[in-house]
Formats: sequence, C-alpha cells, structure tokens
Amino acid sequence: MRIDYLHEFVVTANTRSFGHAAKSLFMSPSALSKHIAQIESELDIKLFDRDRHHIELTREGKAFLEGAKQVLAAYDNAMSMVEAARRSVDQVLTIGFMRRATNFEAAALKRAIIRTSPRVEVQLLAFEYPDLLNNLFQRIIDVAVVMNVDPMLASSCQSCDLCVSKRCLAVKSSHKWAKLDSVSSQQIPEEPLVLPDPVNEPDTFRRITSLVPGYKTAPAISYYRDIDSLILSVSDGDGVAVMPEIIKSHLDQGIALIPISDVDTSFTVSALWMKDVDERIASTVQLGLQAYER
Repeated sequence: MRIDYLHEFVVTANTRSFGHAAKSLFMSPSALSKHIAQIESELDIKLFDRDRHHIELTREGKAFLEGAKQVLAAYDNAMSMVEAARRSVDQVLTIGFMRRATNFEAAALKRAIIRTSPRVEVQLLAFEYPDLLNNLFQRIIDVAVVMNVDPMLASSCQSCDLCVSKRCLAVKSSHKWAKLDSVSSQQIPEEPLVLPDPVNEPDTFRRITSLVPGYKTAPAISYYRDIDSLILSVSDGDGVAVMPEIIKSHLDQGIALIPISDVDTSFTVSALWMKDVDERIASTVQLGLQAYER
C-alpha cells in the first residue's frame, strides 16, 4: 500500500469531505476517490459510507484510521532517523506540534535546541491535538508543543510554558462583523457556529463552548475534526468559529479575526514531555528551553 495514499485517506477521514480533502491535498476529487477505492480494494473492506452531501467512516474505516495514523507517524520518524544517521548526528529528537497552531513555538524550540546541542538532529511533526498526545504517550515523538496543558497530565508529564496568546472569533471577511473592533460572547450565538467535534476532541469542545455559554441557541451548529476543515468552513461562510490568534499567519484574506471582549480567552502554549523519557532527551530539551526565544 502506498504511503501517500494512506496520508490521503487520513486527510479525507478528518475532513469528511472528498472536496475539502482534495483541495487541501492539491489534487482533484476524482483522483482522490480513485486512490481511496484502491485502498478499499486492497483491504477488501469499505472505508466510507457515501451519499450526495457527505461521507462517514464505516466501523472498519474507523478502526483502520487509528492504525493508519500510527503508521504515518512511525514512517516519518523512521525516515528522520535514517536521515540523521546519514549525517552522523549524536541524537534524534522529534518535536510534535498542533497543526497550524503551535508551529512557530515548535520551530523556535527547535532553533534553541540546535543552538545549545548542535549535534542533535531535531525533527518537527504536525498533528491534530488528540493525535499529538497519543504520539507523545506512544513515544513516537519526544516533545509536544500544546495549548493549555491538561492538569491531568501532570502525573506523567513535565511541562514548560513558552508563551501566552488568546482566542478570537473568526468570520468570513465579507461577514457583517468583520470590521468590528470586538464582539461579545453573547453576540456569537446569533450566527451559525462551527465547533470542535465533541466526540473526537472533547477537551477542545469544552474549552471553546465555555467561552460561548449560549452556543446551544445558535441557528445552526456544524463540527470540525481538524484545523484545515475548520478554516475551509469559515472561509466558505458555513459559520463563525473561535480560533487561536496564533493561527493568524496561516489565514488568507478570506478570514478576519475579531477579539472577544467580555471573557478571558487567554491560553498558554507549553512544551510537554514524559517524565520517564530518556535522560539524554530530557537534558537536551531542558538546555534548549533555557535558550528559548520565540
């Protein structure tokens, strides 16, 4: 099975749309559908239930998705180690980050580690939040750069705060609110909302809805499973959404970010690693953190 087809399947599963997935993969929907069909043929299973408006993973598709994500992460890690071996480095360290969210902080941490440990090969991998934590616990990555460390992780993880940011309301640039200086949390439910999928990202769903207490009164609610489908939904005018301000550089001119005036939307970006990680890795990370500059 081709590794690129596996990646295309994961993107399609996350967006639940051949059109959105094909757009983010820079390919045609027909080519994407053909590749998915080839995977289904090889496995002799059906991965998606399809109708004219949307797609959903089958039971077999959901099971395959979890394994596919692990295979892709392991493949990326293996390729990084091979490349490091070619260059005769002393150590390989992998930093995972939240896709289109904590990438700048992860890149700054990489630079700091390289400055303090020049013979360490540092690799960056992007994930959605649940996959980021899973890969940290499975030791596929050494460090995770996250937003708002869950207190429940304190027993198993060490953490270090990198910076503080805030969440804003994201709207299509042609939206009536796009030019406002700010909006209140009470105004937000007047519009259709795009929220995190409460099944796949319960922590993120809880944090976002706590900022919009009246979200259940919105005229319509749709859900996203990854940051790319969220951006597409807002830019297509499907609804408004709460997004971290640090994502701003990834947005085109089709989306405007507006401060939320009446609630505290601040959050902390932190580096997270397992307490029982190899001592060499822990030492390398801590040296880098001492030299960290965003």
